[in-house]
Amino acid sequence: MGQRLLEVLKTTDSLDRVRVYSTEDRYIAALPPAIPRFVTRSETRTRLAIFRSAISASQRVNAMVSSGMAWS
Repeated sequence: MGQRLLEVLKTTDSLDRVRVYSTEDRYIAALPPAIPRFVTRSETRTRLAIFRSAISASQRVNAMVSSGMAWS
C-alpha cells in the first residue's frame, strides 16, 4: 500500500503538499521514506512526557503564560 500511495502522490504532483498521519505506529513505519509524515501519537506523547519531566511545575506555568495559553 505504501508504494502505491507514493506512486499516486508522485503522479498527481502532490508529494510536496501532503503529510500522512496515523495513530498507529505500524502504518507510519510501513510508509516509504519519501512520503512526508507527522510523528506518531505515541512519539508525540513520549516527547511531551520528556518535556514535562524536564521542567518544574512553576516553569510549566511560566511557559504556558508566556506562550499565550489560557485556562478556561
